[in-house]
Amino acid sequence: MTDPTTIRMEIGTPPLQTAVLCRPLGGLNDTLCQIEKSWSYAERFDRWLVIDTRESGLHDDFSEYFRPRDAAADVVFGLSSRPERRIAQLSPLPPGLTDAILDMPPETFYDPADSVADRRPAQLVFDLRKPHRDRVLVRQHAGGGDDSFRLLDKITFTETVRRAIMERLAHLEGEYSAVHVRNTDYQTDYRGFFSKLRSRVAGGQLLVCSDDAAVIAFAKRYFDSTEILQASPIPDSGGAPLHVKSTFASPELRRENNLSLLTDLIALGRAKRLYITRHSRGQTPGYSRLARHLSDNRYVINGLLGVSLYETPRWHWRRKAWWDSLRRRADRLIA
Repeated sequence: MTDPTTIRMEIGTPPLQTAVLCRPLGGLNDTLCQIEKSWSYAERFDRWLVIDTRESGLHDDFSEYFRPRDAAADVVFGLSSRPERRIAQLSPLPPGLTDAILDMPPETFYDPADSVADRRPAQLVFDLRKPHRDRVLVRQHAGGGDDSFRLLDKITFTETVRRAIMERLAHLEGEYSAVHVRNTDYQTDYRGFFSKLRSRVAGGQLLVCSDDAAVIAFAKRYFDSTEILQASPIPDSGGAPLHVKSTFASPELRRENNLSLLTDLIALGRAKRLYITRHSRGQTPGYSRLARHLSDNRYVINGLLGVSLYETPRWHWRRKAWWDSLRRRADRLIA
């Protein structure tokens, strides 16, 4: 006797639609890495991907800043805090799958030991190496690495963000060097680093990007023979990390900071020479790793800005001058 399931498959009954709900935690590189892990899994096992970055360092809809390069991709780029908008964002999903996501109780995502007023996101993961029967898989996790590099080849800025970034970068003309210093939740010996850098940038222009306004203020005093540049204004947070929600009092201030974050990233990547620091734990910050990736692979910047590519990544690597690559690697040794 023939299995009824086999008959249904033979006459073309579509399989049950499934999804991965990605709720990344942490700063920008962590957020991008977690999205890429979830997206790769969704593609491998034929699931939809729904991205919810409201608990990430962005604390906003991912769709406010990015869109997929492939408009036909099975991915939803954001979930709003407003119910009516959230329903509209999920409209590409099959109706049953939309209901499965909307009906998930809020307590699913938070530590049950916390009060409602002081809830912390729980770490929710599943095995990325194998298929699962659950209709909606949830990945709510932090953690960085290099997975973000692959994601940057799949996304581009929204038109609003692209225009804003280009306007902010208009004053950065000519060749300049650049440095990124993380100095809030993780401390960097930036004074010692600047002493090594001083003679290298004398007489030129140096873009200084940091999450600490005091670092930029010090650089303007210290580099007396170098013009110090800024791509975006950085608020004085009193040492509080900029990716923490409580640092900003309103969604408008948070969105302004996110725009500054992305503008600085592009500005760092476009520098003639990029200098990388290490914080007190001896590691290179994830944001600096993103900037270094953009610096070494300029085609990624073009892709994010929606510029027509005159070369593919393959041709980029063939045309890349080895002496330039070696020079940049040598520059990083002073870190």
